[in-house]
Amino acid sequence: MSRRLRKELEAAKEIKQDQEEEEDIYQVRKERIFAPVVWQILTNGIKIQDLKEDKFQLALAMLEEHYLPSEDLGRNVDLMLDETSVQYSVKRLQYYIKEGSSLIAVTEDGEVVGLLILRTAKKNEFARVFSRAQITEGESLKKCLQVKNYINRKVDVYEHFNVDAFLRFYAVCIAPTYRKKALGFTMMKCGVDVARSLKMPVILGIFTNFKLQKLAKRLGMEVIKEVNYVDWRDEQHELIFSDPGPGNYTIALMACYTPPAPIKPRKIPERIIEMELEEAKKKKTRMDKRAELVKAGLYTRNNLLK
Repeated sequence: MSRRLRKELEAAKEIKQDQEEEEDIYQVRKERIFAPVVWQILTNGIKIQDLKEDKFQLALAMLEEHYLPSEDLGRNVDLMLDETSVQYSVKRLQYYIKEGSSLIAVTEDGEVVGLLILRTAKKNEFARVFSRAQITEGESLKKCLQVKNYINRKVDVYEHFNVDAFLRFYAVCIAPTYRKKALGFTMMKCGVDVARSLKMPVILGIFTNFKLQKLAKRLGMEVIKEVNYVDWRDEQHELIFSDPGPGNYTIALMACYTPPAPIKPRKIPERIIEMELEEAKKKKTRMDKRAELVKAGLYTRNNLLK
Protein backbone atom coordinates (compact mmCIF):
# COMPACT_ATOMS: atom_id res chain seq x y z
CA MET A 1 0.00 0.00 0.00
CA SER A 2 1.40 3.37 -0.99
CA ARG A 3 1.99 6.14 1.55
CA ARG A 4 -0.54 8.37 -0.21
CA LEU A 5 -3.27 5.72 -0.10
CA ARG A 6 -2.52 5.01 3.56
CA LYS A 7 -2.92 8.71 4.42
CA GLU A 8 -6.21 8.90 2.53
CA LEU A 9 -7.55 5.86 4.38
CA GLU A 10 -6.48 7.28 7.73
CA ALA A 11 -8.10 10.63 6.88
CA ALA A 12 -11.32 8.86 5.85
CA LYS A 13 -11.27 6.88 9.10
CA GLU A 14 -10.86 10.06 11.16
CA ILE A 15 -13.74 11.72 9.29
CA LYS A 16 -15.96 8.69 9.98
CA GLN A 17 -15.03 8.72 13.69
CA ASP A 18 -15.81 12.45 13.87
CA GLN A 19 -19.20 11.87 12.25
CA GLU A 20 -20.01 9.03 14.68
CA GLU A 21 -19.02 11.20 17.64
CA GLU A 22 -21.22 14.03 16.37
CA GLU A 23 -24.13 11.59 15.91
CA ASP A 24 -23.61 10.27 19.46
CA ILE A 25 -23.59 13.79 20.88
CA TYR A 26 -26.74 14.64 18.90
CA GLN A 27 -28.48 11.48 20.18
CA VAL A 28 -27.55 12.24 23.78
CA ARG A 29 -28.82 15.80 23.44
CA LYS A 30 -32.01 14.59 21.79
CA GLU A 31 -32.66 12.06 24.55
CA ARG A 32 -31.95 14.69 27.17
CA ILE A 33 -34.38 17.16 25.61
CA PHE A 34 -37.23 14.66 25.27
CA ALA A 35 -36.53 12.73 28.48
CA PRO A 36 -39.30 12.85 31.08
CA VAL A 37 -38.93 15.25 33.98
CA VAL A 38 -38.16 13.31 37.17
CA TRP A 39 -40.01 14.97 40.03
CA GLN A 40 -38.74 12.75 42.83
CA ILE A 41 -36.59 9.66 43.39
CA LEU A 42 -37.58 7.57 46.41
CA THR A 43 -35.19 5.66 48.64
CA ASN A 44 -36.28 2.36 47.07
CA GLY A 45 -35.25 3.62 43.63
CA ILE A 46 -38.76 4.41 42.36
CA LYS A 47 -38.88 7.48 40.12
CA ILE A 48 -41.91 9.73 39.91
CA GLN A 49 -41.75 11.28 36.47
CA ASP A 50 -43.79 12.70 33.61
CA LEU A 51 -45.91 10.21 31.72
CA LYS A 52 -44.53 10.19 28.18
CA GLU A 53 -45.94 8.56 25.05
CA ASP A 54 -43.61 5.54 25.26
CA LYS A 55 -45.29 4.57 28.55
CA PHE A 56 -48.92 5.16 27.49
CA GLN A 57 -49.72 1.50 26.85
CA LEU A 58 -48.13 0.39 30.13
CA ALA A 59 -50.14 3.06 31.95
CA LEU A 60 -53.40 2.00 30.29
CA ALA A 61 -52.71 -1.65 31.09
CA MET A 62 -52.17 -0.75 34.72
CA LEU A 63 -55.38 1.29 34.84
CA GLU A 64 -57.36 -1.57 33.35
CA GLU A 65 -55.81 -4.09 35.73
CA HIS A 66 -55.78 -2.14 39.00
CA TYR A 67 -57.87 1.04 38.73
CA LEU A 68 -61.10 0.05 36.99
CA PRO A 69 -61.74 -3.08 39.14
CA SER A 70 -61.09 -1.31 42.47
CA GLU A 71 -62.30 2.28 41.93
CA ASP A 72 -65.18 2.76 44.38
CA LEU A 73 -67.89 3.87 41.98
CA GLY A 74 -67.10 1.35 39.25
CA ARG A 75 -66.79 -1.50 41.74
CA ASN A 76 -70.27 -0.74 43.11
CA VAL A 77 -71.95 -0.89 39.70
CA ASP A 78 -69.99 -3.95 38.46
CA LEU A 79 -68.32 -1.91 35.75
CA MET A 80 -65.90 -4.72 34.85
CA LEU A 81 -68.86 -6.95 33.92
CA ASP A 82 -70.08 -4.35 31.44
CA GLU A 83 -67.81 -4.72 28.42
CA THR A 84 -69.05 -1.51 26.78
CA SER A 85 -68.40 0.47 29.97
CA VAL A 86 -64.89 -0.94 30.21
CA GLN A 87 -64.20 -0.09 26.58
CA TYR A 88 -65.32 3.51 26.94
CA SER A 89 -63.64 3.92 30.32
CA VAL A 90 -60.32 3.00 28.73
CA LYS A 91 -61.00 5.44 25.87
CA ARG A 92 -61.66 8.25 28.34
CA LEU A 93 -58.53 7.48 30.34
CA GLN A 94 -56.48 7.33 27.15
CA TYR A 95 -57.86 10.71 26.09
CA TYR A 96 -56.89 12.25 29.43
CA ILE A 97 -53.35 10.89 29.66
CA LYS A 98 -52.57 12.12 26.14
CA GLU A 99 -52.85 15.66 27.45
CA GLY A 100 -49.32 15.24 28.81
CA SER A 101 -49.68 16.46 32.40
CA SER A 102 -49.91 13.09 34.17
CA LEU A 103 -47.29 11.36 36.33
CA ILE A 104 -46.12 7.77 36.71
CA ALA A 105 -44.06 5.94 39.31
CA VAL A 106 -41.51 3.59 37.74
CA THR A 107 -39.24 1.06 39.43
CA GLU A 108 -35.57 0.63 38.52
CA ASP A 109 -36.66 -2.32 36.33
CA GLY A 110 -39.07 -0.11 34.37
CA GLU A 111 -42.25 -1.46 35.97
CA VAL A 112 -45.08 1.10 36.30
CA VAL A 113 -46.35 0.89 39.89
CA GLY A 114 -48.17 4.21 40.25
CA LEU A 115 -50.13 6.64 38.12
CA LEU A 116 -51.62 10.06 38.76
CA ILE A 117 -53.81 11.36 35.94
CA LEU A 118 -53.77 15.16 35.84
CA ARG A 119 -55.84 17.41 33.59
CA THR A 120 -55.65 21.13 33.05
CA ALA A 121 -58.95 22.98 32.74
CA LYS A 122 -58.97 26.48 31.28
CA LYS A 123 -62.11 28.56 31.29
CA ASN A 124 -61.91 29.56 27.63
CA GLU A 125 -61.52 25.90 26.58
CA PHE A 126 -63.80 24.27 29.12
CA ALA A 127 -67.03 23.97 27.11
CA ARG A 128 -65.33 22.46 24.06
CA VAL A 129 -63.18 19.97 25.99
CA PHE A 130 -65.99 18.99 28.36
CA SER A 131 -68.51 18.25 25.61
CA ARG A 132 -66.02 16.21 23.59
CA ALA A 133 -64.89 14.15 26.61
CA GLN A 134 -68.44 13.29 27.68
CA ILE A 135 -69.28 11.03 24.72
CA THR A 136 -69.83 7.75 26.54
CA GLU A 137 -71.53 4.39 26.26
CA GLY A 138 -72.21 1.69 28.83
CA GLU A 139 -74.80 1.76 31.61
CA SER A 140 -72.32 1.18 34.43
CA LEU A 141 -70.06 4.00 33.28
CA LYS A 142 -73.02 6.36 32.91
CA LYS A 143 -74.02 5.71 36.53
CA CYS A 144 -70.51 6.65 37.69
CA LEU A 145 -70.39 9.79 35.57
CA GLN A 146 -73.86 10.89 36.59
CA VAL A 147 -72.87 11.56 40.19
CA LYS A 148 -69.57 13.19 39.21
CA ASN A 149 -71.27 15.46 36.68
CA TYR A 150 -73.87 16.39 39.30
CA ILE A 151 -71.13 17.53 41.70
CA ASN A 152 -69.27 19.36 38.94
CA ARG A 153 -72.38 21.28 37.90
CA LYS A 154 -73.12 22.35 41.47
CA VAL A 155 -69.89 24.36 41.75
CA ASP A 156 -68.50 26.90 39.32
CA VAL A 157 -64.85 26.46 40.26
CA TYR A 158 -63.72 29.41 38.16
CA GLU A 159 -66.11 31.75 39.93
CA HIS A 160 -65.61 30.18 43.37
CA PHE A 161 -61.85 30.78 43.29
CA ASN A 162 -61.93 33.72 40.86
CA VAL A 163 -59.49 32.01 38.47
CA ASP A 164 -59.35 31.19 34.77
CA ALA A 165 -57.71 27.76 35.09
CA PHE A 166 -57.11 24.88 37.47
CA LEU A 167 -55.43 21.46 37.59
CA ARG A 168 -57.67 18.47 38.19
CA PHE A 169 -56.54 15.31 39.97
CA TYR A 170 -58.56 12.90 37.87
CA ALA A 171 -57.37 9.48 39.09
CA VAL A 172 -54.86 7.99 41.49
CA CYS A 173 -53.80 4.40 40.84
CA ILE A 174 -51.22 2.49 42.89
CA ALA A 175 -50.20 -1.14 42.36
CA PRO A 176 -51.52 -3.29 45.24
CA THR A 177 -48.07 -4.16 46.64
CA TYR A 178 -47.20 -0.45 46.97
CA ARG A 179 -50.43 0.88 48.48
CA LYS A 180 -49.16 0.96 52.07
CA LYS A 181 -45.87 2.68 51.29
CA ALA A 182 -47.07 6.31 51.07
CA LEU A 183 -46.52 6.25 47.31
CA GLY A 184 -49.96 7.68 46.61
CA PHE A 185 -49.43 10.73 48.81
CA THR A 186 -45.95 11.31 47.41
CA MET A 187 -47.35 11.28 43.88
CA MET A 188 -50.09 13.72 44.89
CA LYS A 189 -47.44 16.04 46.36
CA CYS A 190 -45.60 15.86 43.04
CA GLY A 191 -48.93 16.72 41.41
CA VAL A 192 -48.89 19.97 43.38
CA ASP A 193 -45.39 20.62 42.00
CA VAL A 194 -46.80 20.09 38.50
CA ALA A 195 -49.52 22.65 39.24
CA ARG A 196 -46.84 25.17 40.22
CA SER A 197 -44.78 24.47 37.12
CA LEU A 198 -47.86 24.91 34.89
CA LYS A 199 -48.84 28.06 36.82
CA MET A 200 -52.21 26.55 37.71
CA PRO A 201 -53.59 28.65 40.60
CA VAL A 202 -55.98 25.96 41.90
CA ILE A 203 -55.89 22.17 42.31
CA LEU A 204 -59.10 20.15 42.44
CA GLY A 205 -60.32 16.57 42.52
CA ILE A 206 -63.35 14.37 43.14
CA PHE A 207 -62.38 11.78 45.75
CA THR A 208 -64.64 8.78 46.29
CA ASN A 209 -63.19 7.33 49.48
CA PHE A 210 -62.08 8.49 52.90
CA LYS A 211 -58.42 7.59 52.39
CA LEU A 212 -57.99 9.81 49.33
CA GLN A 213 -60.00 12.56 51.01
CA LYS A 214 -57.63 12.39 53.97
CA LEU A 215 -54.58 12.64 51.70
CA ALA A 216 -56.16 15.58 49.88
CA LYS A 217 -56.67 17.37 53.21
CA ARG A 218 -52.96 16.89 53.97
CA LEU A 219 -52.27 18.81 50.76
CA GLY A 220 -54.44 21.66 52.01
CA MET A 221 -57.57 20.82 49.99
CA GLU A 222 -61.01 21.41 51.48
CA VAL A 223 -64.44 19.98 50.70
CA ILE A 224 -66.33 22.29 48.34
CA LYS A 225 -69.26 19.98 47.58
CA GLU A 226 -70.08 16.41 48.58
CA VAL A 227 -72.76 13.77 48.11
CA ASN A 228 -73.60 11.14 50.70
CA TYR A 229 -73.57 7.63 49.30
CA VAL A 230 -76.83 6.81 51.09
CA ASP A 231 -78.55 9.80 49.45
CA TRP A 232 -77.66 8.88 45.87
CA ARG A 233 -80.46 6.65 44.62
CA ASP A 234 -82.13 5.59 41.40
CA GLU A 235 -85.71 6.27 40.27
CA GLN A 236 -86.94 3.36 42.38
CA HIS A 237 -85.21 4.93 45.40
CA GLU A 238 -82.70 2.08 45.52
CA LEU A 239 -79.07 2.73 46.45
CA ILE A 240 -76.83 2.94 43.38
CA PHE A 241 -73.58 2.62 45.33
CA SER A 242 -74.63 0.22 48.06
CA ASP A 243 -71.14 -0.91 49.13
CA PRO A 244 -68.77 2.09 49.23
CA GLY A 245 -66.52 0.35 51.75
CA PRO A 246 -65.90 0.82 55.47
CA GLY A 247 -65.42 4.43 56.48
CA ASN A 248 -66.46 5.78 53.09
CA TYR A 249 -69.53 7.96 53.45
CA THR A 250 -69.26 10.65 50.79
CA ILE A 251 -68.10 11.52 47.29
CA ALA A 252 -66.31 14.82 47.76
CA LEU A 253 -65.25 17.60 45.42
CA MET A 254 -62.17 19.05 47.11
CA ALA A 255 -60.02 21.99 46.06
CA CYS A 256 -57.62 24.66 47.22
CA TYR A 257 -55.37 27.37 45.92
CA THR A 258 -52.07 25.87 44.84
CA PRO A 259 -49.78 26.25 47.86
CA PRO A 260 -46.53 28.14 47.31
CA ALA A 261 -43.30 26.23 46.98
CA PRO A 262 -41.51 25.68 50.30
CA ILE A 263 -38.71 28.12 50.92
CA LYS A 264 -35.41 26.30 50.63
CA PRO A 265 -32.64 27.39 52.98
CA ARG A 266 -30.06 29.48 51.18
CA LYS A 267 -26.88 27.53 50.60
CA ILE A 268 -23.90 29.44 51.97
CA PRO A 269 -20.78 29.16 49.79
CA GLU A 270 -18.00 27.07 51.32
CA ARG A 271 -15.62 30.04 50.96
CA ILE A 272 -17.83 32.15 53.27
CA ILE A 273 -18.13 29.31 55.78
CA GLU A 274 -14.33 28.91 55.88
CA MET A 275 -13.87 32.67 56.42
CA GLU A 276 -16.39 32.70 59.27
CA LEU A 277 -14.75 29.67 60.91
CA GLU A 278 -11.34 31.34 60.65
CA GLU A 279 -12.69 34.55 62.18
CA ALA A 280 -14.29 32.53 65.00
CA LYS A 281 -10.95 30.83 65.72
CA LYS A 282 -9.14 34.22 65.85
CA LYS A 283 -11.79 35.62 68.18
CA LYS A 284 -11.45 32.61 70.48
CA THR A 285 -7.67 33.02 70.52
CA ARG A 286 -8.00 36.70 71.51
CA MET A 287 -10.46 35.86 74.27
CA ASP A 288 -8.21 33.10 75.63
CA LYS A 289 -5.21 35.48 75.75
CA ARG A 290 -7.30 38.14 77.44
CA ALA A 291 -8.43 35.61 80.04
CA GLU A 292 -4.77 34.72 80.74
CA LEU A 293 -3.87 38.42 81.22
CA VAL A 294 -6.80 38.96 83.57
CA LYS A 295 -5.77 35.92 85.57
CA ALA A 296 -2.18 37.20 85.83
CA GLY A 297 -3.34 40.71 86.78
CA LEU A 298 -1.80 42.18 83.64
CA TYR A 299 -4.96 43.20 81.81
CA THR A 300 -4.66 46.97 81.17
CA ARG A 301 -5.50 49.38 78.39
CA ASN A 302 -1.90 49.21 77.14
CA ASN A 303 -1.90 45.45 76.53
CA LEU A 304 -5.52 45.20 75.35
CA LEU A 305 -5.55 42.86 72.40
CA LYS A 306 -7.14 44.28 69.33
